[in-house]
Amino acid sequence: VLQRPVESQGSIDNWVTYLRSNTVKDLVRVGILSDESIGNYVTNSSYAEQAATLYDVLLDRPADTGGLASWTSEIELNGWTNAVDAFLGSAEYMNSFGTNSVPGAGRPGCGPSEAPSLSPSMFPSMMPS
Repeated sequence: VLQRPVESQGSIDNWVTYLRSNTVKDLVRVGILSDESIGNYVTNSSYAEQAATLYDVLLDRPADTGGLASWTSEIELNGWTNAVDAFLGSAEYMNSFGTNSVPGAGRPGCGPSEAPSLSPSMFPSMMPS
């Protein structure tokens, strides 16, 4: 979501702890609503740019013309947070990523070769019994 490498092992450890009781989708929401994300993608951006960002970051695809126009208006009327929640709750998001996948997994900073090495013991509550 932030489209950058993680800053430290401590940060990884904190997110692993978070994921023990939350979904990846929850983590995506926290990331896109973070001060860093808002500073990078919302502040000083037009509503159309914000809508395009939602398509890019949350649906991992470019916006179609009709959707871009509709979501541009939606963000202007109801704000960034409402639009984020609508995207995360959409059938397209759920069908593509569900609750435990990250949109844009093939991007720099998100690929398997760049993921931290996590052992199964770090996720005892998430491992099948």
